[in-house]
Amino acid sequence: MQPAEELHRRAVVALTARRFDTARRLLGRARGGADEPVIRARVEASLAFLAYESGDVDEAFRLSQESLNVAGLDPETHGIVQCQHALLLLRNGRTADALRAFGDAIRTLQDPKQLAKAHINRGGVFLQIGDPARAIDDLEVAVLHARRADDSEEEALARHNLGYALMLEGDLVAALARLDEASPVLASMSPLMKATVDQDRAEVLIAAGLVSEGRVALRDAARVFGVRRMHQRRGEAELTLARTLQHTDPGASLEAARAARRRFVRAGAEAWRVRADGAVLAAEVDLGRQGPSLVRRGDELAGELLAQGLTQGALAARLHTARVLIRRGDLDAATSRIAGVRITRSSQLSLRLLDHDVRAELAVARGRPAAARARIRRGLEELHAWQSAFGSLDLQTMVVGHGVQLVRRG
Repeated sequence: MQPAEELHRRAVVALTARRFDTARRLLGRARGGADEPVIRARVEASLAFLAYESGDVDEAFRLSQESLNVAGLDPETHGIVQCQHALLLLRNGRTADALRAFGDAIRTLQDPKQLAKAHINRGGVFLQIGDPARAIDDLEVAVLHARRADDSEEEALARHNLGYALMLEGDLVAALARLDEASPVLASMSPLMKATVDQDRAEVLIAAGLVSEGRVALRDAARVFGVRRMHQRRGEAELTLARTLQHTDPGASLEAARAARRRFVRAGAEAWRVRADGAVLAAEVDLGRQGPSLVRRGDELAGELLAQGLTQGALAARLHTARVLIRRGDLDAATSRIAGVRITRSSQLSLRLLDHDVRAELAVARGRPAAARARIRRGLEELHAWQSAFGSLDLQTMVVGHGVQLVRRG
């Protein structure tokens, strides 16, 4: 193995472990000795990822484009650097572009280690757009490729992300099992990797009703990212915290969502800024605000979320604006917005419950209490069916928190 190739290999290990100072030194040395196009392109792609994680988005995409434009690349190497470019698109929230890039790259790859990475990251795109079923398909394939490559770290990453996907599917017991399987390997890699693992595990704990424990983990993760000046990562932890606080403490939720928004603006992560705006809107509506600007902002936000392929987020924004219109007495406009919301059995439980609650609120405002009660019953039946899927009595009891809003209205 050439010296530059070995230096790059060690740098990738450091990058995976989030040991960025070590990676920067190794990549600088590898860059100086990279004479062959294959090595030069891979070094530039890794430098692009490092630049992004360090907060320099423009430089990251410039370096990534340079790596793609290196002449004389074989199909496998081009697929590898295209995966790196797709990963930047994913981190930046440009999910539609990332999906296309990962799909093109996967068709050219042969190395099982690289295929494992590609399927892990494409699974991450599906997680971001709220499609856990397709994410699970990708992540299960990633586990198989990682085993073929005898790569325990990639297998642990795949299992960890699989746990997160299972959470979104509502299988919290299996989700915690997958996360716990992966945690010893990942947490030992670096403090930053441990913070990333803790952030995802916190979401599962909160979904299972272990709210206090999950929030402590989220705040700890945000603190670690803040110390390392990883503004986007810190914003992601704060955004998750905002979502968990929405129904129990909307004031604290609003504060956390606004903090996340500031981090994303500072990091140049415009697509993530839009998601933070969604959490800001939800918190303001839950605080009982009903100014006309909320409706305008909600309509604009729904359009921005749809442009990213975040359909469920866009539907939630429309339901929140409908709630504001109900409070303002504009029931016809509220009815029109709600009529455009199409909820399916595959929609996330939180969105289904929000839909039932807003439709019940509209029925009450129109003087139709029987229709409101019927809508509330349907929502609580869905919650009960989801709750009953858990074998653990503790989990059955704790997930009741998801239906508090409907119970109050009932």
